[in-house]
Amino acid sequence: MNSVKDFDLKERIKILAEQQGKSLADITKESGYTSGRIGNWSQFFPGMAQVEHIASLLDVSILDLLPYTAEDLGIDTIPETTPKGVLMTTVNKSNLTDSQYIILVDLIKSMEEG
Repeated sequence: MNSVKDFDLKERIKILAEQQGKSLADITKESGYTSGRIGNWSQFFPGMAQVEHIASLLDVSILDLLPYTAEDLGIDTIPETTPKGVLMTTVNKSNLTDSQYIILVDLIKSMEEG
């Protein structure tokens, strides 16, 4: 699994911005955050509200800004025939915000199989 401490959110934002013809400075200015605040995201992961704000500016899912993939989280390995799998299938087909999705996935993963 990837490690949050090995993850550089500032670099991820820079890459996504460049794919849209923008610079990190452009995103920083649009966000209203200081360059120092976003610069710290190379070492420290910010709160979800800040991640959601940047994702909104970049018009990407917050999942694109998180350090883990579905495979890392074990989401893709839950058998569809188990209660967890049925719930995951339902959640994946739902029209949820990214935050709601992450909360539900964490809740489903914490369930004990009965």
